[in-house]
Amino acid sequence: MAPLPRAALLFFLFAGVCFGLGYPTLNRYDPRLSGGNSDARYYYDMAAGQAPATTGHWRYRVLVPLVARPFCRLAAGRFHTWDPALFGLLCANSLFCAASLLVLTLLAGSILGDERAGLLCALLYALDFSVANSQLAGLVDSAEALFLLLGMWIARRGAWAWLPVLAVFGAPAKETIIPLSTALLVGWRLGDADREKGPWLWIAAYAVVGLVCVSLVRWAVAGGWSAPWDIASSERAGETLFHGLRAALFSKGFLYTFAWLLPLGVWRLGRLPRPWVWGSCAAGAAAGLLGAWNGSGDNAARPLFCAVGPMLCASVALLFFEKTKDSAPS
Repeated sequence: MAPLPRAALLFFLFAGVCFGLGYPTLNRYDPRLSGGNSDARYYYDMAAGQAPATTGHWRYRVLVPLVARPFCRLAAGRFHTWDPALFGLLCANSLFCAASLLVLTLLAGSILGDERAGLLCALLYALDFSVANSQLAGLVDSAEALFLLLGMWIARRGAWAWLPVLAVFGAPAKETIIPLSTALLVGWRLGDADREKGPWLWIAAYAVVGLVCVSLVRWAVAGGWSAPWDIASSERAGETLFHGLRAALFSKGFLYTFAWLLPLGVWRLGRLPRPWVWGSCAAGAAAGLLGAWNGSGDNAARPLFCAVGPMLCASVALLFFEKTKDSAPS
């Protein structure tokens, strides 16, 4: 099959899988209620075309709710048991997650040298706790995961000129994408033996364009200008960075997300390209620092998975794929 039709078929397959993984938000539980993902209530309002009941950073993450809104309108009055706004969010998140799985399949397949290993990597990624319980549960983490993977793909292909375009679309998805992706790209270049000057200029352009776009989104939504350093200051939690980091690393969210992924994923990291490992670890460190900075606690594992999850899943895939090949009859 030609590459483009094959990619379209994979995307359709992944979208169906993601919709199934997120189906409990339609008929099993409401993520907005206590015990779910309480932040989902703000994105729910935005998907429904209403102003969210918050003045916090949630209302500036407009991309996923905007994608969800047409699906919400389509479902209104047509499904008796499905909430239209939750249906819209699930459709939007399924599309973003499917795109992430497609990019990861192609990325891991090219790095591991076999498309089957790339598919196994994507499967492991899709089955992690964070995907069903965060990326497909009424939040906007699916967009964060996709834009980080696109940053990896751009770095892998050396298509650095696309970085400013990525920043323009990433800023309205979630403001944390810009610092995490910048750390990823810097780590990628530091891990690459061929350190040309050109990519550094594009990485700097990405950071500048991204920060400007974050401020522009805030201006468009709230009507006032906020400099990046003012935004960072407003997110500062009262606890120290040490206590914030400890709360994140010893939370049940971290345990659920990395319980099997981290022990199995470390075994083949040395077999992966050094730029990918360095970039993912840099993004993971940035995610940990951001979680400690704003006191995310249990939620800090979500961006941490977006940063290091693809690399760890590829390492696990390599571990089992090699075992399968070694045990196959000659």
